[in-house]
Amino acid sequence: MAADTDQMEKVLTEQLEYCEKMLEMEARLDLVVAMLEEIINDLSTPKTWLTEEKRSKLLERAKISYYRAKTLLYLAETTRGTKF
Repeated sequence: MAADTDQMEKVLTEQLEYCEKMLEMEARLDLVVAMLEEIINDLSTPKTWLTEEKRSKLLERAKISYYRAKTLLYLAETTRGTKF
């Protein structure tokens, strides 16, 4: 059981790190937003396999990344076709 909980936490952390890396490159923002929405939904309810401290830290990182991704996506959509 402990191996399963470690694996679930590892997968969640890897997904979050992938999203953060994609945000740095400002790539695939639509995918990043969808992934972050899923991560936030998963972390919004307490998990028995995750301590409250870890859950809240991961949730905070996910929310910050989500709002950053939404902002970048909005800017990309509104400036599309704009000539400088």
